Amino acid sequence: MNTDLTILAYSIYLPIGVFVTYWVGKSLYKNGRLYLQQIFQQNEKLIDPINKLLLTGYYLLNVGYVFVLMVQQLPIYTYHQLIEVLSSRVGIILISLGCIHFFNLSVLYFINRKNQTIQHT
Repeated sequence: MNTDLTILAYSIYLPIGVFVTYWVGKSLYKNGRLYLQQIFQQNEKLIDPINKLLLTGYYLLNVGYVFVLMVQQLPIYTYHQLIEVLSSRVGIILISLGCIHFFNLSVLYFINRKNQTIQHT
């Protein structure tokens, strides 16, 4: 009889998903401050609160997404299936993190362009 490896998949996937989310979030928080400084030059007081709010929203969205993706519809009976499920789930999270990051950069870019247009008029 085959052993169900679904619980093993959960116990491997969840720490990886949360760790990757945490690591990327800390990196974005640390390095994003300079970008926010450029955007909010006139109001330095906004930089740190906005950076913290972005980090909080990032964590809520992505850790929630990690948990949503954790649900496995079919039992996992082989190590081959285990590796496939883990790699596809972690891959989805990494792609999602990248897309969300580029979306946020686009929004901040347009805010910066708008601020520069207002300054030049």
